[in-house]
Amino acid sequence: MGHHQLWVNFSSLGEGNLSAVLPRMMTEMVDGVFGEEPYDLVLPSDDVWQTKIYYKLVEKQRLEDALEQGEMWLQQELSEPKLHDWLIQPKKKQIECSPPIRNAEKRRKREAGPGPITWTVSDISKAGCILAQPPAPTTFDDEQEMRRVYTLIYDVFRHKNVLTQALNDIAFFHFYPELETKLPHIWLLFYDLYHRGFKKREIAVASLAVKLFKEVGVWEVEAALWEWRTKLAAAVARLRIKHSALSLSDLLPTHLRGETGGGGMVTCWINLKKIKNTLELKQQIESEFSLTPVDSTRPLTPTTYTWDKHCPHIVVFHSSLRSALARSRLIKSHKLVVQDRSFCLGPATFYKHVTDLELAGSVIQTHVNSPRTTAYLATILSQNEKIKKLMAFSAGGRKLEYETYLSRLGMTNVAVFADRLIDVSPDANYMEEVVAVFATPPNSYSAVNDPIDLVCSRGGDLSMLEILTEAEESEEGRQRVFRILDEQRKTLRFAMSRPQIQFVLYETHSGIDAENDGMIQRTVKEVNKNAKLHHATLQGKLVVQIYPEPILEINNNSEKLDENEQKTSESVKLSMDSDEKLFENIPVPETDIFDVPNLPHLCPSDTSCINYVKEGCFLALVQRKVCSKLSDWIINI
Repeated sequence: MGHHQLWVNFSSLGEGNLSAVLPRMMTEMVDGVFGEEPYDLVLPSDDVWQTKIYYKLVEKQRLEDALEQGEMWLQQELSEPKLHDWLIQPKKKQIECSPPIRNAEKRRKREAGPGPITWTVSDISKAGCILAQPPAPTTFDDEQEMRRVYTLIYDVFRHKNVLTQALNDIAFFHFYPELETKLPHIWLLFYDLYHRGFKKREIAVASLAVKLFKEVGVWEVEAALWEWRTKLAAAVARLRIKHSALSLSDLLPTHLRGETGGGGMVTCWINLKKIKNTLELKQQIESEFSLTPVDSTRPLTPTTYTWDKHCPHIVVFHSSLRSALARSRLIKSHKLVVQDRSFCLGPATFYKHVTDLELAGSVIQTHVNSPRTTAYLATILSQNEKIKKLMAFSAGGRKLEYETYLSRLGMTNVAVFADRLIDVSPDANYMEEVVAVFATPPNSYSAVNDPIDLVCSRGGDLSMLEILTEAEESEEGRQRVFRILDEQRKTLRFAMSRPQIQFVLYETHSGIDAENDGMIQRTVKEVNKNAKLHHATLQGKLVVQIYPEPILEINNNSEKLDENEQKTSESVKLSMDSDEKLFENIPVPETDIFDVPNLPHLCPSDTSCINYVKEGCFLALVQRKVCSKLSDWIINI
């Protein structure tokens, strides 16, 4: 689907409430999403499918026996690398839009204003590159610079309605109609001007600003805003007085106010492809940052760190170390990867359940919601020798970018696909050994605690910032919400329709029931309903309602038959909902029915130690009542 967008309804300068709007919209739309259109469902008990698997397993066993008998030529042939479409390709070097910021400017003091200025003129120029149409290629010195730039853009998007209102109040575009095509740049530089208190830039950076802004193509916007600075300041003041607001942020809807996320702990996962000795890593962490390890039950301080007790291979740091970590060699060399903990809970749970069930084969992630999440799942799955490969779908136009990133991290057990999983042929060869699915379809992200971390973990995603700050109700917006729900339902349904798949772990970062429990319960009911229908057909126990319909036959003289001579046709309709009790009594193999069991426990002892709501993560396990392995069919057939 590409980049999904979300309609968020709130009145500009009003008290809109995100959590009150989306649940209502999704509840209204969910009935339309769950239609009765047919789809391909193959059950594990299907004789044709079992026979097909039988012969494939026999052939596989024959090849393995040949290897064991010393046919080394065959082993060499199988070990040669194959040129599949997911093989990593080197990424073309991007031309940087603006030169790296000077160290002197990094150390300069921030000028006072309505709020603290946390960005530099170099950050503004790079934000200008990203906001250009089309966006200009932009590179960052480190993770911290990337975070600063996207934090600035996010803050600009949060305030764009207020900024636009001030511009309209003074008829700015009446005098500068040629700048209407540069509206995002106007928001950006207007927001910066407001935070400077409508004063000149510091002399130390004024000349650099001129140089960078001319290179980016926003100097004309800068000059026009400076010329109208007095009127702009007056317009902002009138808005604040009218709404009794001390700052621009006070004019925002409640859910968009406050500081941007990032105040919590910093979590990093250990890249096992780069680190072979965790003791060596421990020594590097302690020496580079002068830290002392503490037990996970103790509160962190700027001088301590700990190991996460739930998710494997994760180190937790105090929030004050975020900047130092971003500039560290450990991050730049990809030995540590910054990733919000809420996006690690799903992979950790998926890995544990695959391991607990002792499944063997390949696994799927339905959508690359964050390449860092996919990489974390890949690195922990590499510790399970029974899992051959992770296949990640829905990369879209960013397939090469994601492949390059995963290659840089050293991940060799991942195949990235541009296509959506639901568009893949169920008979594709690479689907035959898929035993489990990590379903991560697009969602509202309404429970995300740190939107900037989400954006950065997606490699810098401008559309995600637009999702989280969209401000107008429209039919197009309603269609976006509908597509999100439809994608969730179709993703789950496809994953549950393949006989070899034993379980699906479903993840969202939403606080809305229609996307969470509501989506799971309705989809499981729908899939199980079709499984029962299949077996009812085989057993001749369909519940049939016969509706007599008069059919008028015309004789050769084109005269109507007498009413008594009319024949009757029978239209057959099966109503599952009206005959639930009867269908409950139809024998169905437990391998063909899905259940929603409790999540596997990540805690060593405590069974309910993770507050998923607080973490901003929803997980649900959908599993066959009786799991089976592909090798089981060679015994049963």
